[in-house]
Amino acid sequence: MSEATAVATAPAVDSSLPYNDAVPGAVVGTWADDTDKALFVAPDKLIDLLTHLRDKEQYDLLANLTCVDYQAYKGKARAGISERFDVVYHLYSTAKGGGPVRLHVRVPEGDTIASATSVYPGANLQEREVYDLFGITFEGHPNLRRVLTWEGFNGHPLRKDWKEAYFEEETKPFKSRHPGGGYHWHEDKLPWGDNNTYPSGWDPDSWEEPVTYVPVSQAPHHGYGELDTQSIVINLGPHHPSTHGVFRMLTRMEGETILALEPEMGYLHRNHEKIGERNTWLMNMPFTDRLDYINSMSNNLGYALAVEKLLNIEVPERAQYIRVIMAELTRVVNHTWSIGFILNDLGALQTPALYAIEEREMILDLF
Repeated sequence: MSEATAVATAPAVDSSLPYNDAVPGAVVGTWADDTDKALFVAPDKLIDLLTHLRDKEQYDLLANLTCVDYQAYKGKARAGISERFDVVYHLYSTAKGGGPVRLHVRVPEGDTIASATSVYPGANLQEREVYDLFGITFEGHPNLRRVLTWEGFNGHPLRKDWKEAYFEEETKPFKSRHPGGGYHWHEDKLPWGDNNTYPSGWDPDSWEEPVTYVPVSQAPHHGYGELDTQSIVINLGPHHPSTHGVFRMLTRMEGETILALEPEMGYLHRNHEKIGERNTWLMNMPFTDRLDYINSMSNNLGYALAVEKLLNIEVPERAQYIRVIMAELTRVVNHTWSIGFILNDLGALQTPALYAIEEREMILDLF
């Protein structure tokens, strides 16, 4: 085929689409309504477009990076969606202000996508979250491993085809419970007596934890002037009083200087999102209580606002005032509790914390 023929048959770039004059072929489609707009981006042009938006358009903040699984979406064909996954980026400009630029990159199952960490370093943990929960692989990521679940977790819990250990039916309430259901312990229904379902072919006796902390073990050696020192790797947690929860930090230290730190927070992940997919709207409200024991009312409010927006429900003015008051009292509880335990961690033992707890209890009585 001649060069002239090749040029003639190549797909034309739609220069009318946003940013295609600067990055040809980057934007392949747009969508907008009265309150929102989105750009659909070619996967091979993603990094070029992100670089342009950061350097030339002043979109210097990647506020959110997430994913949508369209595997079970009934309107998929009508919406013209052929790929299973949709990776979504929200970019803001701290200089210009205003709303975000929302980018969508469609990714077929099994395909990879370029990591945005070279443009926005803050994408590091967000891409790890998408990898962990959806199984999307980001090429070029410096440390792509799980972040919200533990190493060795079976599957990716936000995929539409993933089922948790206590899965019974697609929707709730389960027929084994209502109506006419009987009382039983879930643990009695599992052979191991706890909330574990081992992957096929996995042996807990022979399994060895993979080496996942290379950035810590290869941290640079500094030394202090003429004094030659040795660095040491220290495990903090996952059970440590200063973390106030199950949280592990692997640190490489030189004296009292932290050279590198790797957080491991997957010990607390309880798959609330997946559980919520099969609940009614009302059933999810108690779960928002349990996400953070010092912000329960604020979490309730955030969830309620989202559901009301989806259902186009207008809340009475009196309820709006009550919500603001409750949210402010929750904020007071949060700060009081935090100050009390900061003093406790500094060595003041229980006395300051007890004063804080007393104030907290008075507010909780109102809830």
